[in-house]
Amino acid sequence: MERSSCISLVLCVVVAWFGILSSLAVQQPLPDAGQVLCRDVTGVEIPCDDTGTCPGQDAFYTTGCPLDEERYVIDNGGTDDVGGFPFDDVVKDNCTGLMWSRNMADYNGDGMIDLWGNTDDAPDWENAFAYCADLVLTTGNGFKREQDLDGGDPDDTIRFDDWHLSNVGEILSIQNWDSDPAHDQAVWFGASTGTWTSTSRVDVFEGGFCAPDPLPDPPPDQFNTGWRYETRGGTTVFGTCKRGNAGFHPVRTMLPGDDGGGGAGAGGDGDHGDDLDAEGGGAGPPCATENGDDDGIGGRNIADAIYKLGYLFQGGPEPVEFCGAAGPQVDGCAEDNGDDNGDGGRDLSDAIYKLLFLFRGGPAPVLPCVEGTETICDDFFDDDDDGFTDCDDPDCIGQAGCPGPEICDNNIDDDLDGAADCTDHDCAQDASCQVEGGTGLPDTGQRTCYSTDAEIIPCPGPGEAFFGQDGSHDTGCGALNRFTDNGDDTVTDECTGLTWQQIDDGVGRLWREALVHCEGLTLGGETDWRMPNVLELESLIQYGFRDPPMIDPIFENTAELSDQQYWTSTSKVTNDNAPLQDFRTHTWTVEFNEGVVISAGDKDVDLRRVRAVRGP
Repeated sequence: MERSSCISLVLCVVVAWFGILSSLAVQQPLPDAGQVLCRDVTGVEIPCDDTGTCPGQDAFYTTGCPLDEERYVIDNGGTDDVGGFPFDDVVKDNCTGLMWSRNMADYNGDGMIDLWGNTDDAPDWENAFAYCADLVLTTGNGFKREQDLDGGDPDDTIRFDDWHLSNVGEILSIQNWDSDPAHDQAVWFGASTGTWTSTSRVDVFEGGFCAPDPLPDPPPDQFNTGWRYETRGGTTVFGTCKRGNAGFHPVRTMLPGDDGGGGAGAGGDGDHGDDLDAEGGGAGPPCATENGDDDGIGGRNIADAIYKLGYLFQGGPEPVEFCGAAGPQVDGCAEDNGDDNGDGGRDLSDAIYKLLFLFRGGPAPVLPCVEGTETICDDFFDDDDDGFTDCDDPDCIGQAGCPGPEICDNNIDDDLDGAADCTDHDCAQDASCQVEGGTGLPDTGQRTCYSTDAEIIPCPGPGEAFFGQDGSHDTGCGALNRFTDNGDDTVTDECTGLTWQQIDDGVGRLWREALVHCEGLTLGGETDWRMPNVLELESLIQYGFRDPPMIDPIFENTAELSDQQYWTSTSKVTNDNAPLQDFRTHTWTVEFNEGVVISAGDKDVDLRRVRAVRGP
């Protein structure tokens, strides 16, 4: 066969393979919120088909994955419960593909869950991570694996040791929004008033809330807190000081063979923090030590050729950067990784060049260029002889007095707006800040790791403090190319299958008026719009952003002020003996200013905005 014919055949096969993969995107509906009763603005139960009162509320629609008797499967760990308490029980969620510890963590190991009125089983944030990292739970015959983790009989009990502290989306997924306390007490034990999540709150705080002790000089401009899940009272998700105390709920992602079938599967739970620069902070991408290592994994092989073809023809991520910045382009070197032939671009000729190198004995990809002397950005000289002076030199972008466009993986606040890399809205759809692929709950969008204080740190590895936090795990459905602009003022969520109103009208309405507005909306040629329930609207929060609004920029005109919350169709349910105020007249709202879920909407008093949704 002619050499050109061979290369053409390889290219055709690879491109066709990419086309097949792109058509296999899997959408996973969100869990249903669990509401079965409809309520009017006073909290009184009404028939759900009463379209003249409060039409289209949560319980009227059956959406997503139902909260029924088939959703959870309980395994007692092959042992009897001690004192009636399921310390080693696990629960498989057939909707999300997650496996949970059935009870809150017995942190002090005394055989009791001590959360009410004391902190025996309510450690600080750092120690909650350490407990989950060391946890081992055993399942009985209800869950099988092809290979016992201890090398024993796969039909016997199985030990699982890959637990992590649940992130904010994971813990919300098991809430029953028609109950107070919000856990189904037949399934879950040891519910707490406050539950840690692995997700850091990264927005700016004024004053001394959660300030480090002692306070450094100068003091930081933000004080880092953790998102905490509240099972009772008025607030469900809010920031709390990481030095404080809370219970916690270990979870793990189900793997193929973990059970006898069923379950959605949750896409992967890979650690993406190991490739961080030691100075970095943030879950940056890998880097390439040699030209042609397009995916940054190491080596130059067919996987790199496929990676490049995906970049060229399928909108995939561009080849990773060199581990050290390349210098000016000169003959015979590559300024950018993936410029295999050194002609100054990255195109089909480089893919062919690589294939010839791999299969026909062609020359290796050219060497990276060598970086020149660092430019001094305020001396009016071209210090590195690259033809650019001071702020006109790319080396100076992001330094004092030289703002530029945000580069999303260099650990620099290039545009000097206070947010660097993946915490900047400008990086919302940059490949280095997004998880690709997977199914299950949408990824939270947090790609950066933090200490107890506001310090950005390299995402820790096993055995290190803070290992297992949200920024170090790829969980569920990734955010890369998650949203599709349909060109008709609607946006489709490729993770959940929901279609959203792209631009809300900015009008504040009472709850009933907002319900009626959504039910009567015609948009994008469709008329089956409705008000979203609380889990649907919460799924849009991007917890990785430092500045509001905490939502993908594809959703235009999103309210950024704390008093401009968005209605959901999910009414607040209050226990008759609840110690806090009566919230029966309230419904759950989402505030994109800080990314909180809160029952701060009095149905017949407050004016809130609304973003309509349609779909499963």
